[in-house]
Amino acid sequence: MLTTIGINMTQRNERSDYVVRDEALQVLKVKAQTLYCYVSRGHIRSVRHANGRASLYLRKDIERMRTKASTLGRLREGLAPAANTRVVWPRAITTIAEDGHHYRSRSALKLVDEGCTFEGVSEYLWSGEWHDEALAWTTASIPPGVVSLVEGVTRLHKRPHLIQLLMQAVLALGIAEGSRSERFRAGGAPVISARRTLRAMVGTLGLAGPKQAFLQLKDGEFLCAGIARALGLRPTQEALQGLDALLVLMADYELDPPALAARLAASAGGHVHAGVTAALSVHSASLTGRVCDRVEQLFPTHALPEATLSKVRTELGAGRPVPGLERPHSRYSQGDPRARCLIEFANQIGRQAPAYRGMAETTRLIEKKCGATPSVEFALVMMSRALGLPEYTASGLYALSRTAGWIAHIFDQRLAGFMVWPRMRVTPYGR
Repeated sequence: MLTTIGINMTQRNERSDYVVRDEALQVLKVKAQTLYCYVSRGHIRSVRHANGRASLYLRKDIERMRTKASTLGRLREGLAPAANTRVVWPRAITTIAEDGHHYRSRSALKLVDEGCTFEGVSEYLWSGEWHDEALAWTTASIPPGVVSLVEGVTRLHKRPHLIQLLMQAVLALGIAEGSRSERFRAGGAPVISARRTLRAMVGTLGLAGPKQAFLQLKDGEFLCAGIARALGLRPTQEALQGLDALLVLMADYELDPPALAARLAASAGGHVHAGVTAALSVHSASLTGRVCDRVEQLFPTHALPEATLSKVRTELGAGRPVPGLERPHSRYSQGDPRARCLIEFANQIGRQAPAYRGMAETTRLIEKKCGATPSVEFALVMMSRALGLPEYTASGLYALSRTAGWIAHIFDQRLAGFMVWPRMRVTPYGR
């Protein structure tokens, strides 16, 4: 508690709510220059002492500034750059342990074991509320203008990347839904935009399928079933379970660079589509979402396992990283649990797929001879080949699944209520 300083009683009673300078400095834990700065900027009001030689400072202003400084201090501590320029965020949606990822309070691996749908896990990430009942989404169909724009992009290049097509779909859908005020007047909610975004992305996968056309999902159709139709996959129970497992396991990863981009957009007032587009732009880089493409190039379907092993040994022996492979590390002493789970699904699904069998044999040789373990990008490619999907589809599925987590970060950042404003420290060249 702040102590009150006695002053001339002929002055107004409110003067009893003022404190002297030393008391203010002790409570605020600042230097005198900082206190004077607060006063000059109007943050703390002051009056002259009865002796005319000192100032008194309003106690409620001191209390308010102390609370504000404490809050900002905790925020700066949470956001301060740590080693290797990593950012430590004060809020968490996903945590990572030795047994894998945990979405809020639930293990991602257990969600897969329980057969949870991607829709249910997405809603859980967004709201924090779990619903046992598996429900498909019912939303308005994607407007024809959006479909036309997405399909029109394919005329710009003979083989546009699937992530670029997904970006186009999200951006076009955002234009179609209008401004935030228009959506509000129309009775729309952010969660409706989130559901439609994922459904539009599933429809966009049809451009990589046999029909090479946007696919309108049926009313109430599960996303995994829509993916199977879009990519020309026979919708067996085994295949649909594998797709749902892939989507659930890859839905979020703590705070990766694309999720940070989504938060930046959200903190600046961007809507769902702006945040997802920002995340997809970062995810489309070679060191993030396109790692799956590099895995497909390094492990071609026609290569002999021994030839690929020799190439991998050369790269690892030279100390160079190999896309899709990880050395043992402290976080996952036995390899990424998500990758192991996906490979188990791939083993069940792709026993008869030639493209998968060669990659599976290569994996066994690399683990035995090199001591490296498959990453999730490697496992995504294995799942894609086990299902018999077109080349370079794995990166698109990766982006689709991760969008659920990015949307969760967008919603979470809005609730946080502050704008992310990174700072630069200018240093002389050569340092």
